[in-house]
Amino acid sequence: MAEERSPLVRGTCHVVAALMLVCAPLVSFWGGASLWRSMAAASWPQATATILHFELNVRSEGTHNSYEALVRYGYEVGGTHYENTAFRPTDAATQYESLARRLAERFPPGEKVPVWYNPADPSQAYLLVGFRPLYLLYVLPPWLFFVIALAWFVSLRRKRSGDKKTLDNRSYAALPGRLEPDRRRYVRYRGGSWLNRMAIRIACLLPWWLRFLPVLGRHRRHWQWTREVFRFGCLVPAILLDAQRGLVAVFSDLSFSTGLQFPVIKVVRIPLALLPPACRVAGTMFAAVSAYAQTPAGNAAGRWGDFTPVVVNLLVPRRLSCEDAKARLKPLAWEALRLGVAQLPKPLAEGLYAVEIPEEISENAY
Repeated sequence: MAEERSPLVRGTCHVVAALMLVCAPLVSFWGGASLWRSMAAASWPQATATILHFELNVRSEGTHNSYEALVRYGYEVGGTHYENTAFRPTDAATQYESLARRLAERFPPGEKVPVWYNPADPSQAYLLVGFRPLYLLYVLPPWLFFVIALAWFVSLRRKRSGDKKTLDNRSYAALPGRLEPDRRRYVRYRGGSWLNRMAIRIACLLPWWLRFLPVLGRHRRHWQWTREVFRFGCLVPAILLDAQRGLVAVFSDLSFSTGLQFPVIKVVRIPLALLPPACRVAGTMFAAVSAYAQTPAGNAAGRWGDFTPVVVNLLVPRRLSCEDAKARLKPLAWEALRLGVAQLPKPLAEGLYAVEIPEEISENAY
């Protein structure tokens, strides 16, 4: 099982998730309203304004400065003179000096510039209107945080009610894993770029009904598959054969049922960096969980076509859980692994190999 979080950590996560649920829509609606006002102002009539005054204020805020551009300009509409100080529908304060300096260069005193005024109230006018990509930062990301927070509470509800949903109920394991993979280890196990790891982290938090989302949905389905393999997949014996290349040999029997044996050894490559140093020595024994797949050739022979093993220690952080999984395997399973490894061809390579195991061993290994 994954390590339990302390009550303080769980409580903090509850509070943060609740704040995200409340604040994310408010921030998004505020950004959407600002974008709408700026887009609407772009359709207002224009007049020519003269910059009367421009000032750049610098405000110290702890370790950094905030820059605020103050402007005053005059313009005429229908023979009436108006003065205004608004740059855009939102304030002009910015934390970036370069942007503030750019405004100063664009609107020096005495400069003639276009201004957009409200035909219903000409005293309301702006110098900068239209679409600004910055507003999208207030509209889209908050909803991402909203989905993450919602997924947190949905996952809590599923934990209390018991997560009985499985992707495939057509078969069952003779020796189910009954293990829980750790989400943080799973992200490292999948690897890839930092962007891919971030997508996997987010996908693991999504509720199941969002599994059809592009990209994130694929990661969400794979995380569900991994959890089910560790809970319901078959425990099988494994041994590290090549510590340099991270090659592990795993024994299993691809037969559908008793009476027909098809013992195999599958050699797979694993990321040894995820294992403790003591487990990176050739000859180290592991328990692995496996999922089985059908193929046309396998169906014709009345057996599974292939199986996908995952070493338990890669995704289960608790050493006692890993040792318990090993102890649940019968001595005959380890004997079958030893006999099968002795028949592997040299040089060692990844792949699925049929091996000869005495029937009395293979039949009673699980």
